[in-house]
Amino acid sequence: MSKILEVKDVHVSFMEERKTIFDRRNRIEVLKGISFDIEEGEIVGLVGESGCGKSTLAKAILGLVKPDSGEIIHHSDHPQMIFQDPYSSLNPAKNVRFILEEPLKNMTSLSADERLIRAKERLIQAGLDEKYLTHMPSELSGGQRQRVCIAQSLMMNPKLLLADEPVSALDVTIQAQILKLLDELQDKLKLSILFISHDLRVVYNLCDRVMVMRNGVIVEQGVPHDIYRHPKHEYTEKLLKASGIWKE
Repeated sequence: MSKILEVKDVHVSFMEERKTIFDRRNRIEVLKGISFDIEEGEIVGLVGESGCGKSTLAKAILGLVKPDSGEIIHHSDHPQMIFQDPYSSLNPAKNVRFILEEPLKNMTSLSADERLIRAKERLIQAGLDEKYLTHMPSELSGGQRQRVCIAQSLMMNPKLLLADEPVSALDVTIQAQILKLLDELQDKLKLSILFISHDLRVVYNLCDRVMVMRNGVIVEQGVPHDIYRHPKHEYTEKLLKASGIWKE
């Protein structure tokens, strides 16, 4: 396999917010020398407590946040994000067809007919009938909205997806359906996925490799079976105990 993404010694910091106009602001380092690769067709899980830097890392990979130092090398075009909240990530004033076709209008020379064909194909790949093209986001269930988000992420034929807590806003039954869909799409389309989650059980079942992040540092990474059965870092052990997966 060849690499689809290389992250090399990436540091990201932000200015601390002022509580009053008299407060001096300091820079807070959020990512502290992050390095890892993702191979073609690999699903990599990223776990860690809230505020540890997971979402900042995803934004840096997508180019939404500029690293202070380090390097992020893409070996594919148009990496896409699947967000946690499917409702807030969809334009409530537009129907599904408009939402799906919008990136094609902005970034390709496809005709209207060609855009419609691709929108139908991606919607069907995401498990929805083409009749939903005329629906508004408010007319869809949470699971259906997340399927539209997945279809939207596939419109530019990406090879890398970043899924940031993509099932945490859904109930358990729908979570299982969406996870199965992602697994099937990864296999069929040979996608690489960075799967960000706080649910260690989901990561264990879905991912080929897992990285554990704490305070902006990847403290441990490896094959899920090895990490979950024989954690080497005390923080990994703490996470596993809290989830009820690992016991002494």
